Order: sequence, then structure tokens, then C-alpha cells
Amino acid sequence: MKQLSAFFIFLLFFSIPSFASQKDASILANIASADLYELNIKDLKRTVLPYLEEKSYIKSFKIIDLSDNQPVFTYKTQGNSYILNEAIDLCPQDKNFFTADITYMGDTIGRVEMCISQHNNNLNISFTQEEQKWLQEHPTIHVGGEKDWAPFDFVDENGNYNGLAKDYLDLIAHYGGFNVEYHIGKNWNQLLGDIKTGEIDMLPAININEERKKFISFTNAYIKLPEYYFTATNYQDLYSLTQLNDKKISNVKGYALTNWLRKNYPNIEIIEKNSIAECLQSVKSGETVAYIGDIPLQLII
Repeated sequence: MKQLSAFFIFLLFFSIPSFASQKDASILANIASADLYELNIKDLKRTVLPYLEEKSYIKSFKIIDLSDNQPVFTYKTQGNSYILNEAIDLCPQDKNFFTADITYMGDTIGRVEMCISQHNNNLNISFTQEEQKWLQEHPTIHVGGEKDWAPFDFVDENGNYNGLAKDYLDLIAHYGGFNVEYHIGKNWNQLLGDIKTGEIDMLPAININEERKKFISFTNAYIKLPEYYFTATNYQDLYSLTQLNDKKISNVKGYALTNWLRKNYPNIEIIEKNSIAECLQSVKSGETVAYIGDIPLQLII
């Protein structure tokens, strides 16, 4: 899998932009939603900027507040750096334009507008002899699909595997000339077991930790997401994990964050669940006081 992983990195850097750009706009609209609703511009910047910095092909970006149709946040690359919150020419002629509505609790409150660089889709892919041999021995690559980590890796309402990670892999398989077979229906902990035993070859979206490095080869990260506390609306504000000492929280069994919390904060009682939906339901019911996870999926749920 190491050779395939290297190929995976190559395509992510040189082929993904046009394919993923509308999804990028949608993801940015999702993660900006709560902060725009609260008009918390400081947190909005902290939320969207790491994503923009990671996606070097996004050259200019705006968040528009529909209450006055004015930008509340702007971003534009400038050489190896960027400028923020200045008047910008959003989309010069050599850029491609994308937009997505920002919604909160069913209401459209804003709009994302962004432009990406033009690029060449006519890739001439070549493999080393070792890579060719591996692909000949593995004409179909078996991928384990998670059930409920939308919008990246999930099974939709029609029972079909979907998400940004799948879109990446479908494009890679197209350019690489190999087949991908997706295996769905198992929870995350079961999928980890399958890749460890060799039942599947790949997991398309997974956090890196030292324990997993013992049996998985990792590509470079293609997305980074901050983690947040999710509590009942009437629960106290949380500023530190130590506030959860001697409290019950819910997190997904097998997740890297769950294991990290258990190791580094032994005084927090973790109730393990099979899915994120079960974790959120546990908080809602009062079984646990908090769940810790990333923003995009929670907005979809």
C-alpha cells in the first residue's frame, strides 16, 4: 500500500481542484454557518482560515452576509502568503468561480464565493516498476467505507456510499486505470479491524496516530478539521478539557480522539458509542454531558 499511497498524494495535489472545488465551497459554507449566524467574525476566521491555507488552489474567497449583502470576511493569496479583509477582485479571468449558500437552522443567511486557479487535467501518469507490479497483483483495491461521517465518508439515504473521500478515490482510480470496490455496512471499529487483518486495502479518511502507524501506511493529510465541544444548550461554556474531569462524555469507539482522550485525560469517563449520531443522542438524552468532534457532520445531522 505504500506505493499506492504515494500515487494518492500526487493526484491530490495536481488533479483534485476542479473536481473538489464545488465541494470545497459547500464545506466552507457549512463550517462558517454557526459563526456567521452569531456574527462572531473572530471565530469565523479561526474556523475557515486553516481550511483555506490547506487548499493552495483557492486563490480568493468571500463570505457574504445576506442581511446587508456585504462581505464579512475576505481572503486572497499573495505570493506565498495571503491578505485578509481587504477589498478584492474576486475572480480574475484566469480563475474559476464557485459559490454555495450558507444556511443555519433551515434559513439561508449568507453566501460563500470563491475562485480557484486554472489547471491542467490532461495528466500523464506513470508508475515505477514496483508500483506496476503491485497494481497487477491487486487489480481491484478494496476500500472500507464509513457509514456516517458526512460530508466526507458516508452512506446516503438511498444506501449508496458517498462523500468527498469517495469522489477523490473515484478520480484517482480513473486517472490511475485501476478498479476500486467499496465495502460498506460496518461501524468504524470493525473497519479498523478489517484493515488490520487485510480484509480491505484502504480507508479513505482516517486520523493518524502512532498505534495505527503499526499496521497502516498514511498519505499526507488532505484536510484538517478543528474539534469542538457539543453540549446541551443550557450547559456551561467549556474552555478546557479539565472541566470535564469526573464527567461522562460520549465518543465513537475506535476513533483516534477517543483513545487520545482516554490516555491523556483519565479522569474523564468516556461512554463509547458505535456512531456519531449515537454520541449526539447520548448528549441530547442527558446520558452524557458532551461529545467532542468536528463541525461539518454535526451541521448536516
